[in-house]
Order: sequence, then structure tokens, then C-alpha cells
Amino acid sequence: MTNFTIAQSHNRKVWMSYIEKKDKPILNPDEYGKTVLDYAIEFSNYDFLKFLMDENYIWFDSRKDKDYIMTFGAGTSIQRIKFEECENGVFVHLPGMDDLQYKLATEDQLRMHIISLATDHNDLKTLEKLRAREIPELYYKVHYLACTSPDFNAHYDKVMVSHIAEASNKILEYFTDSFEIRDQIRYKDGSKRKHTFVFPYISQLLNMLIERNRPFQKKALEKAIVHNEETLQKLKTLIKNSINNDCYFNWKMEIDFYENGNIVSFRDTVAVTGIITNIVNVTPKSKDDQINELIKKLNESYDRIRNIKTEGLP
Repeated sequence: MTNFTIAQSHNRKVWMSYIEKKDKPILNPDEYGKTVLDYAIEFSNYDFLKFLMDENYIWFDSRKDKDYIMTFGAGTSIQRIKFEECENGVFVHLPGMDDLQYKLATEDQLRMHIISLATDHNDLKTLEKLRAREIPELYYKVHYLACTSPDFNAHYDKVMVSHIAEASNKILEYFTDSFEIRDQIRYKDGSKRKHTFVFPYISQLLNMLIERNRPFQKKALEKAIVHNEETLQKLKTLIKNSINNDCYFNWKMEIDFYENGNIVSFRDTVAVTGIITNIVNVTPKSKDDQINELIKKLNESYDRIRNIKTEGLP
């Protein structure tokens, strides 16, 4: 049994036998540098990957915000015995970090590959389990309202987004819905401050839906327009309240826009209020006049937010 053969198998007993082998070969790459997960993804063996996740042999979300750095705290429960008894009765300590654990803990690309497979299988439950709409950077850098040039582009996986663009309406609903992320700031009542985001690559997704003339494009554009316009209204309200509370408050010093990720942020350090979110725009045109009107409306709201510092409050 090797990583290569196991990753092609659809036999639960064979999988269990490999996992339970004393020397735990499943934790190591083979002579070609590939782990069993690499091969399972290569062979699109979704049954095997689902088995590993459902049985908690691997996970991609530790459910602990403090772990969300390079990944969402991904790991494995498959462990090598740390001590081995030699013939003379001496116990020898084995190396601590296994390649599978290291790969899971440091490469979010594995999660993205499985998101593509879960999308193809119309598996919404697994997508939710994988936090498929999110990336770790939303937690460890962006949501503190003190972000410094967030690099969303570095995480962009065109293949994954392409799979999403061809998905069912149920999956597209999920990826075009907004969601909330908590940060570490607490209000006076003890509750944590929350920020609303949309899928970090929703602009690229919308571009693909329009270019491929997918029927869901109209609803996706309408949802994106609502998000942009609600963001603009909330931003204007926060800025005006801050100015009214402090006539010397220079709001333009506290607002930032990052093209990498289309992130907009504003903070009032005195009132402990603020907003941080990503907004949406699209580039292609459609042959459908109604779709083009929606595109125009979306991009106008995007430009108003993006240029609010230079153009001022309306």
C-alpha cells in the first residue's frame, strides 16, 4: 500500500488499514514528494477526502480564531507513536513534525482544491465546514481595522472560482451571500464587534458569470448592488456621526481603500466605531441591456465608495 494506490481506492477497509499501519506512512510524502492528500485531489477521489474529514482524521477549521493565520488551523488526528522501544529496552523519541501535519498547517491551497470538488458535488454542508467563502487573512490582518495592504490576490485560485461559476444555484446563493466576522473589540455590553464581508473573489466570480451568460448573473449582481449601497450608507453615517461628535475630527485620515481585495475601512478611535468590508465591481459587458444596467449601477456604487476620500461626502 502506498499513497498513490490508497488515494485511488474507494474501499473504506483499505483506507482504515493504511491509516492504522504502525509506521504511519500516510503522514509522509512518497519518493515523488506527494502526500496521500495530493494524490486524492489529483484523482478527484472525493469519497476518500470526505471520509477523512467526516471521521475527523483531517480538518480544515480548528474553530479557534487565534489559529487563523496561514490556514484556519488545519490539522490531522493521525499521529505517529512518539516513542519506540528498541531491543535493549531503551525508548527512542521519534521526530515530532510529520509532513502531512506540516502541509495541512501551512498550505491553504489544499482547502481550496477540496472546495472545487465539493462545489462539483453540490455539497453545501462541506463547503460550510470548509469556510469556503472566507480566507484566513480576513481574520489575522483585515478585521482589526488597522490593516496594512492586505494581499488577497496572493490567495486567488482561478480554477476554484471557475468551478464555482459553473455550480448550481444553491451553491451560487451561498457564495454570493454576505457573512459576518467578529473582531477582538468588545462593546460596553461585552459583545464583540462584527463586520460584514462578501466572498473575497466575488468580483472575479461575477465576471465569469457574465462572460458565460449564466442565468444566476442577474441575482448575483442585484445582491452585490445591495451590499455596495448598504456599505456606502453605513460609511456615510459613521463619518457624519464622528464629525458631529468632534468638530476637529479629520475623517479623511481614518479612511482607507485597498485595491488588492477592494477593501474599504474607516475607524473612529474615540467612539470605538468603524467599518471594514470588501466591495464589488465587474469589468465585462453583456449583450443583455438589463444586465448592463445592473453592471452600471454596481460600478457606480463601487466608484462612490472608492473615491469618497477625494470627492467628499455627498
